Amino acid sequence: MGLAWIWLCLFFLFGNRGRLGLPACSVLVAFPIWQADRFPSAAVEARAVVELRSMAQAAETYRTAAVLLKKPSDSLKKLYEIEYQTSRTKVDGAIDVFLIQVTPTWSECVVRSFVAAEDGQIHFVINRRPATKADPVL
Repeated sequence: MGLAWIWLCLFFLFGNRGRLGLPACSVLVAFPIWQADRFPSAAVEARAVVELRSMAQAAETYRTAAVLLKKPSDSLKKLYEIEYQTSRTKVDGAIDVFLIQVTPTWSECVVRSFVAAEDGQIHFVINRRPATKADPVL
């Protein structure tokens, strides 16, 4: 907002030649700002997939644990909601089935949801709903 006020003041202070040059200079200054991507979604999603894979590997290694041993990073928690579910195929058996769902909380920046399961595959969906094992494999 401050830049808009400065631009307006300069517009009224300059003569006709200055007023013609001001929009040209403004375009040269504003063009690189428009090209800047504050949160490149591809980089955020790639980091989420890497962390999801490492969490799934840790869960696979320690199947007997009922809690997720490798905690997600704070940067992942800011953009995604992480849900860890476990179950047993046998009533008295160890935990042998798990599901780690990563769903975006801010859909303007990130649009893909991911899920990792005990089979080692990561599934995704381009939607704000949680991904399931029925969705396409990454």
